[in-house]
Amino acid sequence: MEIEQQKIIELLAQSPLFAHLKEIELIWLAGFFQPSVFRGGEVIFNAGDSSEMMYLVLEGQVDLISENGSVLSPMKVGDIFGEEALLYDDPRFYRAVAQTNLILLQLIVDQYLMISEELGEVEEKLEVLIRSRKLSMRVDLPWLQEDEHVHVITRRHPAILWGRLVLPMLIGFVAILGAILTQKFWFPERHYGWIMMAVAIPLAIFWLVWRFFDWRNEGSRANDIL
Repeated sequence: MEIEQQKIIELLAQSPLFAHLKEIELIWLAGFFQPSVFRGGEVIFNAGDSSEMMYLVLEGQVDLISENGSVLSPMKVGDIFGEEALLYDDPRFYRAVAQTNLILLQLIVDQYLMISEELGEVEEKLEVLIRSRKLSMRVDLPWLQEDEHVHVITRRHPAILWGRLVLPMLIGFVAILGAILTQKFWFPERHYGWIMMAVAIPLAIFWLVWRFFDWRNEGSRANDIL
């Protein structure tokens, strides 16, 4: 199937991943994308499938379905999905289904590895995009409209903060609970429980505060990348 190269170049130039490339680089890159056709309702890949290529939507729409069954807003013309294949050899963590008749442009991982050094900061952008995709499938984002989907979630997003605070809160809770049980039931005549609590509470608070300031201070980095 023949696709006009200029159309591919225009889509690449509009993509956050490749917008930084010069026109001559976009022309060169366009030659590595190969078209594939899917009918409406056809499965492109399932969760658990091996990751072998990234897709760029040329025509039609694609539904991305998380492992818990929730459907993200559809990928439309110019959108990219399956990007995790270019960096990681992990199984797919979501399902992609053609919502309509569909033409995709695919970039095979082996070809990407051959040209990645020539693409500047694409790999760093891919890292941000993949992490944002994974987070958007785990965390409810009520502010998203039906026709919107996540390109990137920066570290300043509250969802990132809560994700970073869960571990210190959990460990702090377990430590305090252990201290109470120690003092009340296991060694009531000694001060082991109070000592554990005196150590656990300051450490948990320090860890929480450190995580918060780390989140606040580095929140603009992903915006600088994309």
